[in-house]
This record gives sequence, structure tokens and C-alpha cells, in this order.
Amino acid sequence: MRPRLIVATVVASLVGALLTVVSPVGVADEATAATASDFDPGFIISDEQFFAGGAMTAGQVQAFIDAKHPGCSAGYTCLDTYTQRTPSMPADAYCSAFTGRASESAASIIARVGAACDISQRFLIVLLEKEQSLVTHRSPSASRYEKATGFGCPDTAPCDASVGGFFYQIYYGARQFQRYAAHPGNYNHRAGVVNNVLYNPNAACGSSPVLIRNVATAGLYNYTPYQPNAAALRNLYGTGDSCSAYGNRNTWRLWTDWFGSPTAIASGAFVRDASNGRIYLASGGRKYYVPSSAILAEYRQLGSSQDRSAAEIAAIPSGPDLGRTVRAANGAVYLVENSQLLHFQSCAQLTAWKQTCGDMPTLEPGHEARMLNMGALNDLVTTEDGAYWLVQSGTRRQLTDPARVTPFGYRAEPSAVDAETIAAITIGHPVVAPGDVVRSSDRLQNRVISSNGRVYSSQSSHIGLEFLWFAPAFENRSIALLPATAGALPDRFRDSSGSWVLTTDGAMRVDPQHYGGSAYFTQVSDALSATVSTSGAPAGPHFARPFGGTTTYLMSHGYAEAVSASTMEWYSRTYAIPTKVWEVSRNAVDAVPVRSSYADGTLVRGPSGAVYLMDGGNAIHVASMDFVSALGLPTRITDVSSGIINGLASREGVLSTYGVRIGQTSYVAVNGTLHPFASAAVKTAWGMREITFTSLGSSLTISTQAATQLVYDAAGRTYLLDAGKRRYIDSGATFASVGGNTTPRLLLPATQMQRIPEGSWVRPVYPSGSLITTEGRGEVWMANGDGLLHLGDFATAQSMGLPTTSTRVPNQAIATFSTPPKLRASLVLCGTTAYAAVGGSLRPMTADVRAQYPAAAFTQLKVALCERLRLSTTPMTQFIRGTDGRVYYVEAGVRHWLGGPALARLGGANRIVDVDRTIMSAIPVGATWTS
Repeated sequence: MRPRLIVATVVASLVGALLTVVSPVGVADEATAATASDFDPGFIISDEQFFAGGAMTAGQVQAFIDAKHPGCSAGYTCLDTYTQRTPSMPADAYCSAFTGRASESAASIIARVGAACDISQRFLIVLLEKEQSLVTHRSPSASRYEKATGFGCPDTAPCDASVGGFFYQIYYGARQFQRYAAHPGNYNHRAGVVNNVLYNPNAACGSSPVLIRNVATAGLYNYTPYQPNAAALRNLYGTGDSCSAYGNRNTWRLWTDWFGSPTAIASGAFVRDASNGRIYLASGGRKYYVPSSAILAEYRQLGSSQDRSAAEIAAIPSGPDLGRTVRAANGAVYLVENSQLLHFQSCAQLTAWKQTCGDMPTLEPGHEARMLNMGALNDLVTTEDGAYWLVQSGTRRQLTDPARVTPFGYRAEPSAVDAETIAAITIGHPVVAPGDVVRSSDRLQNRVISSNGRVYSSQSSHIGLEFLWFAPAFENRSIALLPATAGALPDRFRDSSGSWVLTTDGAMRVDPQHYGGSAYFTQVSDALSATVSTSGAPAGPHFARPFGGTTTYLMSHGYAEAVSASTMEWYSRTYAIPTKVWEVSRNAVDAVPVRSSYADGTLVRGPSGAVYLMDGGNAIHVASMDFVSALGLPTRITDVSSGIINGLASREGVLSTYGVRIGQTSYVAVNGTLHPFASAAVKTAWGMREITFTSLGSSLTISTQAATQLVYDAAGRTYLLDAGKRRYIDSGATFASVGGNTTPRLLLPATQMQRIPEGSWVRPVYPSGSLITTEGRGEVWMANGDGLLHLGDFATAQSMGLPTTSTRVPNQAIATFSTPPKLRASLVLCGTTAYAAVGGSLRPMTADVRAQYPAAAFTQLKVALCERLRLSTTPMTQFIRGTDGRVYYVEAGVRHWLGGPALARLGGANRIVDVDRTIMSAIPVGATWTS
């Protein structure tokens, strides 16, 4: 097919004040008598009505001629019965190929030439009448047929005989208008600009400026280069004056009389609202808004758009927006795809495509002929990117092969559609089958469907493998609907058929012993190896290079060994190993044991993050770098592959302690130095596990200072280690009590100190007789040698002659003492002697006096406290006086109030001792004695 003419749109700004206003009209008026005032010299006929090769069929042309012809005179051949032999004309840039016939009527010639050159048959009929009156002439001469359209017959010269004859006049006349349109710069009259148009071949008759608004009107002036003057328009159906010309007037008048307004919006044409640029298709008595340039392009075979006024367009009733789904004049519904028609088979199919059988744009009868009908629309479609989709139940399901749908009754003949056509249809679950391998459009994901239907996903290590990289592409949303039910596709896997390694071409069958053994292969179902294409099977040890990498490995007897080109050649020559290098997936060699050799004290770290300390051939797992620092070893870590980690000779032991054993000696590591334990008891007190070193021990620094139970931190806080715990020592007296003055202690870093659990404090040592208090408790204790006495009343301390100021200590200090006995009263025992604390000194009691006081009221004091107190030589008596001033006599464990002559009777007037309230409270009250 020849390229269809794209008609230029006149820029609105060029119209300006010169634009002749045309009264709004609707879609293609019925034929009416022409009115001279309607003639616009710049807009004689619209492009959409002029360039309309499908305007009339041969039958319609014949019927029109028959209706207009008044009858033929005897002996003449009139147009209604004219026939001739027609030649074949090849296709060119202006007309499509024309196939000649042995005998063809004038009506058929007009219809077929109009269709071939895309010129309206209405115009050709008008042209024949305008030039030679052939439509209505009753006795046309042969010469009228010879120059039927006036083509090649200028007003100022004879006709060109080479284009004479009815057919050639019709053909070349129609073709010429396409030449005008294709090469406007080659002719005098052009659309979109102001042209000086003559009134008559006689230049003396003058001219006037005309803004030619469209291509068709410009073509009329290039064919007949004159406009009617006022005299010709005043006598529209007659003659004017000597300066009048009638060609273009008569063309406009005849079209109006026979077919309606030549400038009305033609049904089936695209029009553009000059006020806002909105484009519509005028068809079937309604206008349909074109929402996008993409939709307009789908209908490019129907011609280009022409500017019309808002009033003209508003006069046409509106229908729904123009889309890809339209209804033909015969009721058939089509999907428009690249200006081609695909037939919807039913309303159910429309529903599946998210369309409706309701109101939709309707095409003109001639539209179908201008668009290629591709037959029925298949629910299986393919898009420009090569993807296949099955449109089903309102969703579109992607698939790899059209044959996938034939078992379900679908034809494996996809209809070709643009991706945009189906973009609004929801993506459904893909149609896949066992053995399918697909990739995402961004190449970051793959899915492998095993023969039992399990779905595997790819890993980043698979990027670039050809069997995955070049797999059919699925949209990312389709991939997302294929969850990897079987997990990631392993780089190494095994099933009952053998062990396999992924390569760029598929799966390579290998002997697992060359990759560290079966433990390094993921067990999968038998279905996977049957799905992934195979790429060969090396017979034994072989060379492999991870995809995208530069290192080649010899895979042999459980280890991967990095080799150079020269080493490869040596292995090949010495052990007959083939030099072929298998390109495997990026991670295919990962974790396979790699032989290595590291010096004692080297730290290595694998991909898992675990750090190992090398000790001879053994790798000791390092729980914390604190332990490495305590050993005095460098803390630089070498990162290695998982294969090197797996290839270490042994990985036994965990460095999670500061305890070290070298040979038969145990040490504690502190600040980069090993300190031997002073004794087995000290080792037990530290309570640490030990890690045994072999050859690494010779690299460590050993101190002559032995570790004891005493340690301290940077703040000077000292601890006693006991049963694996650290017990705080609160003072120099306490420190001395545990032999600290003669025992060396070690300075521990904060991290090492914190790793030792905190135990109870070492029992503090306080000066005897000192008073102790603690936070949050209203109690007071008295130091009693190496113990405490719970002091119920400060009066006791005063009576003993002790200071009443106290020392505040933490609760932990008090907790180190077993429940201290309570000092109930100022009655105490130093050794076996009983005393009463009175007025700051202790008064001794004779055995007889002591026997009269309650035995439970006495508290035994330690020697150290007794030595602190002042002993009086004045003995204690049985006569006591309390703070209330009353005098009592103590006898048999109770006190009797002496009233009246009782005191004198007992001879106690000079023997009364003033006591504090604790003594009074400790002795029960007996009977009152008054005589």
C-alpha cells in the first residue's frame, strides 16, 4: 500500500482577520441549492470530503449518474452507458496499483480510480460535469471524453494528447491532486498562507489575497488557478462579466447542489477543535473524542484531522470516547490494532477483555475497507516484545509457548496486539508447565519449574548464566505470582541420578568427592535434574571458573585449589587432567574446602562472620576479641572464603576464656601476658575454663608474677576471687584481713573484670565499738570484734561511754554478716564477768548481784570491744533508779518499786545507781514494796 497522505493542519494564528467566517454546519448536509453568500474562496471543499477514496462504490456512482442523466440522444454514447478497455497502472507514491479490465463502465472507472488515488468519487463526478458536462450531456462528442477532466489542457495552450482519453483523464486528474498535496512547494497555491489568486486568465482583471485554509482548496486553485469575481457570484447559475471565471465556482456549486455542503464535517472524518486542540472522529451522526495520540495513530488509515470551529463541532452530538474497541456499520465489534481490525467473537469475549457490549463508537461503512481486517481475535495474543498472553476471565496470563494452551481448547495462533492494548487487564497467574524456565524483564529473577511442578527461584549468583539469562522474559508482576515453593535453585544439588553443579549452560554432572563430598550438595527431588538442561559431565578432577570471575580452580579430591595458567598446564601434563575450564555459577565453588596454610596467631574470618585463631593445624573459634587482646596477639583479621574455612585441617575449641593451658601449666591471660596460678587453690578460686594451646604457646609472653586471688581495676577497687566470683574489699582493714598486705595483686582491664561474676563482699573489718548505719534502713549496728551487734537504742552506746556518731555503709556490707545478735540492754558480759554500763563505764557485778538480774538481759561482748570500754571499780548494786526518778530493788529477775520506809528498811539510800532506759526495760516490774 502507498503511504497515505497526512494532510497539513493550518496554524490557527495564521488565519487572523483574513479568515472568512463560515456558518456552523453539521455532518455532511443533504444536497441543497447553493447560496452565493456561503462561498468562501479560501475554503471551497474540506480535505476530509475531498481525500475520501471510499466515498462511493461503483454501484452508487452508476446510480447517481443514472439519476442525473436526462437521457441520451440517438447516435451518441452518454456517460451512463460508456465503457472502455482499461489499462493496468502500477503503484507509485500517489496511487495504489490499478488492475485493468477488458471492458469497464465509466462508473467503475470513477469508483476504482478514486479508491486507488484516494480522491472522492463525488469530486470526480463534479469534475466531469464542470469540465465537459459529461454527467448531464445528452449528445457528448468524442472530444469531450478525450479531455473529460481538462487534465493537461491549460486555458492558454492545447491539450496534451499523451494523457487524452476518458480513463487517462480520470486517472491522471485524480493522481494530480495527490501530487499537489505531496509537493506543495512546487506549485503556486499553498495551504496555510495568503495567496494572490487571479480572477481571470487575463491578468488585467486583477487578483485578491486569499488565505487558503486547506490542501484540497489549494489543489483546486493549482488545477484551475482562478477565483470567481463578484459578478460570477451574483449570477451563481449564469454568467458574470468579461473578467469572470467559473471553474472553482461551478465545482463548489455543483457539489453543493448534488451532495450538500463541501465544507461540512464529513461523516467518518477526524476534526480538531481550533479553539482548544481537542480531536474528534465524526462518524455515524456522532462525534467521539480522541483521548490520546496513541489512539489517533491506531486510526491513521482514516486520514488526518482538520481544524474546525468550536461551534461546528458542538453541533454534532457526542458519543463515548474513541478507544480501541469499535462497532462496524454491520454491528460487528472489532479491536483496532495498528489500523487493523480483529473481530470480537462474542460479548463474553469482550467481557474477558475488560470491555462491554454496550454503547461504543461506530465506524462508517467505508472505514472497514480502509483498515485491514485480520479476522477473529484470539484470546491468545503476542505483544511487540515477543511475550505471549492468554486473556481469560478478565485477566491476562503470561506463558512461554503458545502450545501451552492447546490442551485447554485454545488455538495456538496468537493475535498480534500492542502491549498498551492489554495493559489495563489485570495480570493473572502465569500459565507454566514442568520444564519451563523464565526470567523477569529486569533479569534479576528467574523461575525454574521442575517436572513435578515445584518452583525454584534464582539467586544473585546465577546472574549471567546463559540458560537463565536468555530464558523467555516474564513481566515482574507475573514473576511475583510464581512464588518459589521449592526455595532457591541451589548452585550444587544432588538427587537419585547424581550430583550436579550449575554452569552457564545448565547443570554439570560431577563426582561429589571433587567438591568436598555429598554434604556440600543440597538434596532435591529427582524432578530438578530432569528440568535443568545438562552441559556435560567431566570424568574426574577438572578445572572450573566461577562466572564473571578471574580465578580458575582445580576441583580434585575434596578440595578447590586456585591455579595459574602454568599450574594448570603442569597438572594437565602430569595427571592428564583435561585443560577445558568449566564456567560454573558464581557460588558453585563457594564453601568447597580450599587448602591453606596460616602462621600461629593468625586470625581469619569467613563469610559467616566467625573468627578463628590459628594454633598449629587447628583453628580455634574466637568468641570475643577481648580474649585475643588478653593473650597479647595482633588483632588484625584476614577475611577468607567459606571454602578456606571449610578446608582448615581442624576447627576444635572455643576461645571464650582467659584461662590457658600450655603443656602441664595453667595460666591466666591478662593485658597481653600469661600469669601462672600461684597454687591449685588459686586456680580453683579463679574458676575459669581453660583453652589448651599447642604450638601457639611458644609465641605468648609468660610472666614470673604469679596470679593470686587478689585483683584490682583501674579505679583502684580491689577484689578477692573466690569460687569463680569477685568479692569486693571495702577498706584497707578488710584488705589486711585477707592477707592483702603480703600478697601481690593483678590489674585487670574493665572488660576482663566485668566477665567475672560479682559475688558477695568480703566481710568488712570495723573498729570495735564503732556505730554502723546503712541507706534506706533506720537501724544501727555496733562493731563487736569481727561481728556486729544490732543496737536497739543509742542510750546503750552512751552508757558504755562510746561515741554516738555513725559510719554509713552500703547494704552489701551489712549482708556479709550473719544475723547480728541484738544488744537489748546496757547489761553485758566480758568473759565471765557481768557488767552494767552506767554513765560511760562498766560497773562489775558480784555473783550474788548478777544472780538477781534476768539472765536473758545480758549480751556477750567480744574481747576487742571489752578492751575498748572503761571498767569501773565501783560495783553494781540491786538498787536502780530510772529516768522517772523512782527507785527499784532488783531481786529474782524483777524490779520492785520501793515506796515509803522500804528503801530505808533495806539500807539502800546510799547504794542507788542511775541506769538508762534499756536496763529498766529489760527487767520486768514486780510488786511495790512500801514497808
